Amino acid sequence: MLKIHPLKTLVLGLILLSASFSLYAQDDLKTAQALFEAGNTKQGIAVLMDLLEDTEDTATMAKIQGAIGWGFILVDEFEKAQVYLESSLNNGMKINDQSIILTANNNLGISSFLQNKIEESRTYFSKDFVKDTPTAKTYLTLLEAKENEILRQAAISSGVEHRHNKNFEDAITQYDLALKYKPDDSRTLELKGYSLFRLAKYQAAKETLLLAKDADPSRKVIHLHLLKVTCAMGDYGNIKQVINDSGLKHEVFMQWWEIDGELKKVCANANLIDHLK
Repeated sequence: MLKIHPLKTLVLGLILLSASFSLYAQDDLKTAQALFEAGNTKQGIAVLMDLLEDTEDTATMAKIQGAIGWGFILVDEFEKAQVYLESSLNNGMKINDQSIILTANNNLGISSFLQNKIEESRTYFSKDFVKDTPTAKTYLTLLEAKENEILRQAAISSGVEHRHNKNFEDAITQYDLALKYKPDDSRTLELKGYSLFRLAKYQAAKETLLLAKDADPSRKVIHLHLLKVTCAMGDYGNIKQVINDSGLKHEVFMQWWEIDGELKKVCANANLIDHLK
């Protein structure tokens, strides 16, 4: 069965493959369409290529080129898709066939979208003749979301790099940037909380880690950091509550105690082992 990217599954619902096939009565086109629908995309492309060689009519040629281009998108061969879709677009412009032009342009935009070429894809969907169509509006929204996610992940990666270099202030700046795109992201909140802990901003660290816990209490490392913060604040009376509220077995904390030198250091005066008995 054909493997499709998660986002590609979504876009398949937005582009009607019949737009590339429905105007044809030839058996070969019906065979190619059936192969596409069955997931035998490369076989379908081969059928279309054979048909293209015998085609002289510009409109028919443009539609077949468009279908071949879409097929190459489905199998992630984007450079080949670009060649055929641009040929389809150019031929559509020669005969001023708006349906062909629109389909080829949209599929070029989708191809760029799937390659994370944000600005290139946005250019296709922002053209005057397409920008007000449902497909363009949908993809312009998706592009904004994808761009934000790319920027969010880049900010997290930058923050982690700063953290590894012990530049915790800079790390927090990057985590705050990432949180603008997804304020309730548990991992980013946890990373920020730990950096605040390393800067001895314990109250802020605790508040941030509690937000992380609310977002995803199953993220184990949050409870480790909360324990460290509790010890660092000298709030030894709440250690038992932190452990119990985690939902983790005491053996997990015992394992952390054995391997985490930072935990041993910050909780040295907390009689942590007694709390775990």
